[in-house]
Amino acid sequence: MVSIKEKLMEILKGKLDNSILSELPSRYPMLGEAILLRLKPRSMSYASLIGNAILNIVSKAKSVWVFVGKTYGVIRRPQIVCVAGDCNPIVTHKELKTTFRIDISRLTFSPGNSGERARLVEIMDKQDVIVDFFACCGNLSLPIATNKKPKKIYALEINSLAYSYLLENIRINRVSHIVQPFLMDNHYWNIFEIADHVLLGFLPAPDRIQFELALKTISAEGGIVHYHCVIRKEILTDEIKRLEKLANKAGYRVIKLEYQRVKGVAPKLDHFVIRLHAMIKENAC
Repeated sequence: MVSIKEKLMEILKGKLDNSILSELPSRYPMLGEAILLRLKPRSMSYASLIGNAILNIVSKAKSVWVFVGKTYGVIRRPQIVCVAGDCNPIVTHKELKTTFRIDISRLTFSPGNSGERARLVEIMDKQDVIVDFFACCGNLSLPIATNKKPKKIYALEINSLAYSYLLENIRINRVSHIVQPFLMDNHYWNIFEIADHVLLGFLPAPDRIQFELALKTISAEGGIVHYHCVIRKEILTDEIKRLEKLANKAGYRVIKLEYQRVKGVAPKLDHFVIRLHAMIKENAC
């Protein structure tokens, strides 16, 4: 099957230098009917031309958006602009039997995390209690609610815009009996020893306080902290050891450690999730 990149190169042949054609992206992820692109710096001046060509190839797409900078801040606002098509940023994205309403110009929702969302659905059990420290619009936790219908999900979000979409997505997916949302700074979370799983899905990494609060939130019988980070693979082992040391110092015994690569984010930098199976030490206060 001919790829989108190959079709795009054929359409743009003669309109762009071969050196620029060779740098066209290999991936064309979609959220709803919007395609999200990452272009090389020297291709940016041709973004509109490239975007309109993509719309001629991908019939389901209605708009093309290009990242123009790094996602920044605690609220993880993306730097992205529309270069072709209908530039309405509010899209409806469906994935894993879950419907998401998202403003892609103001909220981060990574198509590259779809594999992790699917893994979480497989990991969770119907009787589990889950606390999502960085819920956004339900990125990681809503597919768990719709597919596994666990006992309870506590969804924490600091960004009022993301929180409004979280509320809408809870309503759309009819999971208000499962998902309890909180508009709050997770540094002030104080409901402890309740969870089978705590999701720490923040990049480049949660801070130490958030990690320690996640440990306190797992059940006294034990639970799993899902810690996300962006890191070079060669120092991943050091990061795992650091987390285990922090857990031990906080009075928790790490029973099992796992990690998985979620996606690449930059040359030599990858998004990993580290899963710490931990429980309170018997002699801990």
